[in-house]
Amino acid sequence: MWYAQEVEGIRTDVRVVNLSLIAVDWYIDLLRRKVNNSAPIKMTIPSDAYRGRKRNQVFYYNPGGADQAMSLKSALQFVGEDHPLSAGRGRTLESYLPSKNLFLPVDRQQAIAAGLITAQDSIVDRIPLRIDGEQLIKDDLAVLDIIASNLWERPIYFAVTCRDDKMFGMNDFMQLEGLGLRITPKRGVTDPQYGMIGNGSVAADKVYENVMTKFKWGNFDKHKLYVDKSYLPSVQSIQLSMRRTAFELLRQGKKDEANKLIDKYFEVYPNMNFPYDYRAMYMLAVYFQAEAYDKAKPHLEILAANTQDLLEYLDSLDSDTLKSYETDYRLAYQTMENIIAEARRAKDDDFVKKLEEMFGPHLLEDTAPQMPDSLRN
Repeated sequence: MWYAQEVEGIRTDVRVVNLSLIAVDWYIDLLRRKVNNSAPIKMTIPSDAYRGRKRNQVFYYNPGGADQAMSLKSALQFVGEDHPLSAGRGRTLESYLPSKNLFLPVDRQQAIAAGLITAQDSIVDRIPLRIDGEQLIKDDLAVLDIIASNLWERPIYFAVTCRDDKMFGMNDFMQLEGLGLRITPKRGVTDPQYGMIGNGSVAADKVYENVMTKFKWGNFDKHKLYVDKSYLPSVQSIQLSMRRTAFELLRQGKKDEANKLIDKYFEVYPNMNFPYDYRAMYMLAVYFQAEAYDKAKPHLEILAANTQDLLEYLDSLDSDTLKSYETDYRLAYQTMENIIAEARRAKDDDFVKKLEEMFGPHLLEDTAPQMPDSLRN
């Protein structure tokens, strides 16, 4: 992302916050400066309170018992002040966290002005936070500080590759807009099957616009290349974002947009550079639910040929070697069954016959292929 900004000049108004560096004082100080066209990031805890070893650890301490509800900004102001706390063995901490019952207050008019919601949206009046454990370390403090000090003035996104614990329990208040999750006062329904990408709600129209008009794809669809497997996690993030969005579009009755989104996926990640495997079936599931079997069939034919090649190779291995490929075999076999199941469901008898001949050596006599519901939705 820094390359995109510094070299290509893309969105120099956006501030990229590197969570791998945010645990150190000098980087937190850099965030307070203007960079390119990005205004300084406001912070509630003063610079000196982060300096050196100060507040490397801030322990939760509430001898009074039940936690009082406390706004995040008030808690950070307290932590940034000097409230010495003995840590034993002659060590004294600068301050402590007086409550774990924290929240972000929501001002509806501020949220509208910030573009987080429309006047018609139903929202909460406070976003609850979850503090796990008995301490916050410096990077936790800095992340919370950025959120509390800037949320209503500039949009805050988490990359879909972030760790889940950095959202401090705000999972349902995230909104997927592409490869970023935006904090919003609208409570969504988290879908755990997508991992980090499944948090909160989906701004389906925004994702569609970003994918179809703003994403840059390079030339994977034009030139045969060697794509190292280390690149696959990036592909998977895009795949899951597009898949979740496509199903949301179907739920909204926007079948044409859902199909175009999956068309785009197969266009930019062609079989010649990203050989179809069980993951292709996850994307084809959108076509099946959209009753677009004709769109799916050309890809099913490619996937069937690839799956047959893989099963033939795996069947050629001796039993000891095959033990190392148990997961590959299970996924390939399940993919074979799913391909046949969809062809049968579409009553594509000629294709079913071709598939049964192709996969004959691998089919069990009592096989009754059924595609799991989890792949269809």
